[in-house]
Amino acid sequence: MRSAKFSLSLFVTLLFCAASLCAQAVKITWVGQACFYISDGTATVVTDPPAANIGYPLPDSTANVVTISHNHGDHNFSQGVKGTFTLVDGRPTTRRTEVNAGGLPFIQIPGFHDNTNGSARGPNTLVRWTQGGLQFAHMGDYGQDQLTPE
Repeated sequence: MRSAKFSLSLFVTLLFCAASLCAQAVKITWVGQACFYISDGTATVVTDPPAANIGYPLPDSTANVVTISHNHGDHNFSQGVKGTFTLVDGRPTTRRTEVNAGGLPFIQIPGFHDNTNGSARGPNTLVRWTQGGLQFAHMGDYGQDQLTPE
């Protein structure tokens, strides 16, 4: 029994080390609000870019993919992002959707900005993707009391 525990422990340690090595190539820069620039040297994903009047200037970096979770000015200013990018637009999302953009797989999951099924603040789309060996989930302005089965 002891060797089985050691083998499992060694396997978990090796798995963690392999994931850490992959993650070292990923650079995550928080701009403000829900905006992040995530780059793995191959693709750059920008999440929920805010309008300039929100007070968080966008970097001069280019993007391959821009995600938008919902239609509020502090989350939907894609025209402020530099480069020729593919828009993963959650604003019209009403059902779980899988799309490929910038060579990456994205899953859009519909949700709400509030805990009253969107009646107060509208819809909000969660976005999941894998980049640089890491899995990301961007929640936008998630306001539900709990996750739904979707």
